[in-house]
Formats: sequence, structure tokens, C-alpha cells
Amino acid sequence: MYYSFVMMKPDAVRLGLTEEVVSRLKAAGLSIAHVGCCKATPALIRAHYAEPIEKYGENFRRNAEAYFDGQIVLPMLVCAERADLVSYVRQIVGATDPSKAEKGTIRGDLGVDSLEASKQENRMCENIIHASDSDEAVRAEAAIWFSPETCALYF
Repeated sequence: MYYSFVMMKPDAVRLGLTEEVVSRLKAAGLSIAHVGCCKATPALIRAHYAEPIEKYGENFRRNAEAYFDGQIVLPMLVCAERADLVSYVRQIVGATDPSKAEKGTIRGDLGVDSLEASKQENRMCENIIHASDSDEAVRAEAAIWFSPETCALYF
């Protein structure tokens, strides 16, 4: 079995899209191995976005914290018998910019924001869902959002 990490972001929760997103993941042949529900904290956000914060700086950190802090997120481990699961999940999720994501993807069908608008307004792009970009990121991000005991069940 192979695993990938996804997280429904605050806009997915606020817009009532959580059931639709889970339905789309399952329709694509994925199983939900583990799901959590928690309020994001600045520490969790700094850990999760450590690389982009290092790359893009303090403005990115402030925007990420403003978007996530105190908001409900749903971190999940999804699984399937696919060695290419991480890239497959990213294909299902769609491009980071919802305005450029293909129709039929989660962001392409459900997203209402754009990177252009978010840059102009100096805020995070609301793009429904996060999906890990590598097997290493899956393990690292799961360790941020889940307990060591939970992670030990899968990795």
C-alpha cells in the first residue's frame, strides 16, 4: 500500500466542501487511511510551510499564518495500490492556482480564487486542498499534523 498526505484548507471547511472533496478522492480510487480535524496554530503552519517561508520570506509567513491561524483544517493520509500515488493525487487535486487548474480536478471545479488576486491583495491563495509533492514530504507533513503513534501505523 502507498500513502500520500493531503489537507483540506480553511476555505474548503468554510465553503462546506469537505464531503465533496472526500467523495472525489474516493471516486478516484483512493481510500482514506487516517483523517484528523484540528485548529491550525502558527507553530504548525511554520513547520508545514518551512521551505516556502525560507524561499519567499517573512511576507509569506505572515500571510500563511493569517490564513490558517485558529482555522479548522482536515489533514489526511490517503492510500492506494499505486507506486505513483503522490503524483496521481496531485493530478486529482489540480494546479496550485485554481483559476488555471483543469476542469475535472478538485481545484479546477471547486476553487474560486486565483494566485493573481491573492498576490494583488497580499494574502494566501485559497485553493481548497494541499497535496504533498514527494514521498519525503508525505512522511514529514504527516509527522507535523499527526502523532508519532499514528505515523508509526503507516510508515
